[in-house]
Amino acid sequence: MDNTQQFNTTMNSIRNICLMLLGVILLAGPLSAQQDPQYSQYMFNGMAFNPAYAGSRGTISGALLLRKQWVQLDGAPETGSFFIHAPTANERHGFGVSVVHDRLGITRQNFFVASYAFRFPMAGGTMALGLRGGVTNFTNRYSQINTIDPDRVNPGLDQTAWLPRVGTGLYFNTNRFYFGLSAPNVLAGRYFRYANNAAEDLASSQKVHYFGTAGVVVPLGKNVDFKPSIVGKYVQNAPFELDLNANLLFKKVFWIGAGYRTQDALIFMVEYMSLKGWRIGYAYDYTLSQLGRVNTGSHELMIGFDLGLTRSKIITPRYF
Repeated sequence: MDNTQQFNTTMNSIRNICLMLLGVILLAGPLSAQQDPQYSQYMFNGMAFNPAYAGSRGTISGALLLRKQWVQLDGAPETGSFFIHAPTANERHGFGVSVVHDRLGITRQNFFVASYAFRFPMAGGTMALGLRGGVTNFTNRYSQINTIDPDRVNPGLDQTAWLPRVGTGLYFNTNRFYFGLSAPNVLAGRYFRYANNAAEDLASSQKVHYFGTAGVVVPLGKNVDFKPSIVGKYVQNAPFELDLNANLLFKKVFWIGAGYRTQDALIFMVEYMSLKGWRIGYAYDYTLSQLGRVNTGSHELMIGFDLGLTRSKIITPRYF
C-alpha cells in the first residue's frame, strides 16, 4: 500500500470513528445531550412533544415533518415524523398517534406512541391533561464502521433494544394564547451496556426531557397578526435551551417569521394555510455554533392538514 492509499484509509477510519463517537456521546449516560428529535416549527405542531395537545385544533389534524440538520456534515441528524390527532364530538377528549424516525451517525431511533388528552373548560379557555404510551426502538449499526483495528474500536455487532415509552403533559389554550408543560418520555432507562476491555465499561441510556411552551397572538390590524412564542428544553447534563420566535400572519393565510435558538442557530420560517385546511411550512436554521464551519444549515419541511373544517372555524383560524 502506497502513502496515498494509507492516508486515505486512515482518514476514512478517523471519520468512521468520529461518527461512532458522535452517536455514543449523544446517547451516553454521563454525557447526555438533546436525544429527542428537534423541530424549528414546533409552534405549528404541538403534538411533537406534548400529548395534551391532542384534539386541541377541533378537527382531524395531522402533519408530516421532514428535517435534515447540519447539511454537508457526515452523520448529522435526520428526522421524519408523522402526527395525527382529533377530538371527540363534544371536544372533551382528544386522541392522537405519532410515528417518528430519527437517525444520527450509526444510531437509529424509531418510536410509535398513542396520545390521550382530557379537556375541560377553565378560565375562559380549555385545559387539557395528556398521557402518551408506546415503544421505542434503538439501533447502533456498528457493522457500518470500517476501522484499521476493529477489535479495539468496534464494541460489537449491530445492537438493538426495545423500550416502553410513556409521556405526560398539560396544555392550556384560548383563541389567542397557549401554555404547555410536558415530558414526552418519563421512563429514563439504560438500553446498551458493554465493555471494550476489562478496564472500560460504557453504558447508553435515555434521559428524561422536559419542555415548556407558550405563545400569544396579538392583532396589529385588520389583516395582520403578531405571534411571539417560546419553548424551553431541559435534559440532565445538557445546557438549558430556549427557542425564541416571532411570526407575522397576513390575511389569515400566510405566516412569516424568525427565531433564535440559544447557543445554536438563527431560524427563518414561512407557512401557508389554505382555506380548505391544508398547510405547508418551511424553516431554515443558520448555524451559529462552531459547527457552522462544517455545515450549510438545517432544512425542515412541514405539510399539515385540518379535515372537517366548518365555516366558523375557517373565519376564525386556529393559530396554534
